[in-house]
Amino acid sequence: MPAERLPYLNTELSVEERVEDLLGRMTLEEKLREMYMHPAGAFAEENDAACFSEEKAETFFQGIGIGAVEAPKCLPRQNAVFINALQKYLKEHTRLGIPALIVSECLHGYMTPEATVFPQAIGLASTWNKELMRQTASAIAEEAAACGIRQGLAPDLDLAREPRWGRVEETYGEDPCLCGEMGLAYIKGLQGENGTDERRPAEKQWLEEEQHQAEGQSQAEGQSQAEKLCQAEDQYLARDKIAATLKHFCAHGSPEGGVNLSPVPAGERQLRELYLPPFAKAVREGGALSIMPAYSEVDGIPCSASEFLLTDLLRDELGFRGYLFSDYGAVEMLNCFHCTAENRAEAAAQAVRAGMDMEAPTGCCFAHLKELLDDGKIDISHIDQAVRRILRVKFLTGLFEHPYVDPEKISGIVHTEEKRQLARRAAQESVVLLKNDKILPLSGKQRTIAVIGPNADEAELGDYSLGNMGNSSAVTLLDGIRSHVSAETRVLYAKGCGLYEKDGIRDEKAWKDAMDAAQQADVIIAAMGHSSSVDYGIGWGTDTGKPVTCGEGYDCADLRLSGAQEALLEELLALSKPLVLVLINGRPVTLPCIDKIPALLETWYAGEEAGNAIADILFGEVNPSGKLPVTFPKSTGQIPLYYNYKPSARGYYHRPGAPGAPGRDYVFDDTEPMFPFGYGLSYTSFSYSDLSVEPAVIPAGNPVTVAVTVENIGSREGAEVVQIYVNDLYSSTTTPVKALKAFEKILLQPGEKKRVSFELKPEDMALVDRNCRYAVEEGEFRVMTRGLEAEFRVSGACYAE
Repeated sequence: MPAERLPYLNTELSVEERVEDLLGRMTLEEKLREMYMHPAGAFAEENDAACFSEEKAETFFQGIGIGAVEAPKCLPRQNAVFINALQKYLKEHTRLGIPALIVSECLHGYMTPEATVFPQAIGLASTWNKELMRQTASAIAEEAAACGIRQGLAPDLDLAREPRWGRVEETYGEDPCLCGEMGLAYIKGLQGENGTDERRPAEKQWLEEEQHQAEGQSQAEGQSQAEKLCQAEDQYLARDKIAATLKHFCAHGSPEGGVNLSPVPAGERQLRELYLPPFAKAVREGGALSIMPAYSEVDGIPCSASEFLLTDLLRDELGFRGYLFSDYGAVEMLNCFHCTAENRAEAAAQAVRAGMDMEAPTGCCFAHLKELLDDGKIDISHIDQAVRRILRVKFLTGLFEHPYVDPEKISGIVHTEEKRQLARRAAQESVVLLKNDKILPLSGKQRTIAVIGPNADEAELGDYSLGNMGNSSAVTLLDGIRSHVSAETRVLYAKGCGLYEKDGIRDEKAWKDAMDAAQQADVIIAAMGHSSSVDYGIGWGTDTGKPVTCGEGYDCADLRLSGAQEALLEELLALSKPLVLVLINGRPVTLPCIDKIPALLETWYAGEEAGNAIADILFGEVNPSGKLPVTFPKSTGQIPLYYNYKPSARGYYHRPGAPGAPGRDYVFDDTEPMFPFGYGLSYTSFSYSDLSVEPAVIPAGNPVTVAVTVENIGSREGAEVVQIYVNDLYSSTTTPVKALKAFEKILLQPGEKKRVSFELKPEDMALVDRNCRYAVEEGEFRVMTRGLEAEFRVSGACYAE
């Protein structure tokens, strides 16, 4: 049969029909290769990573394709040319012409030199702006897709419940509601709102699929009812969209001791209360096409070998129909790290039986799948199901119809002025004003400004970013300040100290230069915090000559500023001059001298436009509107510390102590944070009034409407995040003292008033009952927002699953 008439190439057929036809034509060897990923470097010329080597490809492929290839990290146009050559080779030199999924990191930008670098994920979460998040992800997808990328390894839906963990920066914070909503917005931007495009055929409807199945046509073996219900949503992605990959399933953000990869102390109840909801939303509402299981173990079983997590919860309960893409080296870790497998073959067997579909970054363990089949340790149904899932994503991303991209169009898509402006707006909204003793905004009339600190003249972009290596347009804080002031204003710069001092020896000249500059200044801007690796992974990308104190594999035992930064800050404060501390960092910090600091900005890693955006805030051109997505402890000893704690979590005696004045619970301290979740100031003021809940009594399973009036009572325009919290007053299992259930960011002019309404659904009132089921119980509920409270009652009970 001519290739163009093969059913799997027929766009008039449904995706399921195309998958089954292609699967039925594949040899065992072809199926097994679909379960591998390999880095593009394996197919590049020896001394030119941007040049595809047909000779190397021939040696590697030998007429058989591959599931996925990690994209090269060259310039955008070079990547497109390389990927086109690779896809052409697979189309013309393999038996079935199956293209490869081209995979790239897309955490806060398409990770390649010269692509636009947006604020780090924790900064995007600080915007609390779902539409802005969608626009940002859409821009990332557009840049990546233009270069041939079909799958982005984002978003990260880990909950940052452990601030010592170096990967806090990659998350959307500590709360399942915020994480779920921002993650959903990211997926909608990356994959599209409805997934359709006139250049790609739409799939047949669910009723037709039902009819085909009733007639006995082939369908996925072992398919759950939850999976079947998702089939109606199958749609092709638009050509400027890419598949999302949710990370890291599940509970990866709460490692023991804050140490990356360490066990997660959580049982099924905590999974269901906290860690599953963001993934459930991403799967059920966002239609995410891929998920990456976590490196860590949960309740004694590594996530990559957990049938309970990967099959029972993810597929059978949540209805996930995409494919599972292993974290890099995670399958091998079952043998060499977790020690649940005696060798690589057993590691592969554990992963495949649990539900893993593809191994990355190579197939070092999955290379044993053939022998495992021969020995009866896995079944061919495991292989067919995995390949079926991978092929489905390949069809949905349009690889068979559109395997190539146009390199000539890239200059009009990647790193355009429009995208730089979007990056600047995202950076502006990510900045959180934490303290302001009438210092900010600066008037711009200062004669001398001293900009001091290790992060003042560094473009700290965060981990999973190659911008440092190829983005010469990244704006530092010093650059941004200099571009904002007039020629009459002197801007003095001194580093003062590093993020840490080599061998513990302070650079006395740098210290003296900083104090001299500060002595001359009318205002001091101190830039301190962290630096993360420019690449990614444990020990990877650290050979840049820069210190690394945060990011993947860079955890901390103490949240205080590292090195001599705290001592430098104390000396600057001792001058009693106006001072603004600008934190440029990837995780929360503790500040023992917080009472002495006149003004404090949390800016995280704000992307390539960070310097301009922070200066916009400092000089009042933009009103800060960010809110914290994580709690800031007063001291490391308070950890764990988060806002949605259980009633018994903050002590019994409530008699706070202080040095020289012992109390109870903590003898010499208290249990309150330095800054709470959801906190952030503005240059204007807002008042809240008339909180209402209607109806006041509802039958279980019904929604309730919450409304509140917000007014800008200040003298300038400002954006406010309206946050709605709920507390189940008395329940059969313990519930948090408050839990975020809804939020909306609104813009108000001076004197403007707005009535903001939210619908709380049954799941917003649900708890995890004693049988670990989601249930709405009869009783009283309290709604809270900005000091206002109202109550409503649920009559009856129901399950909310």
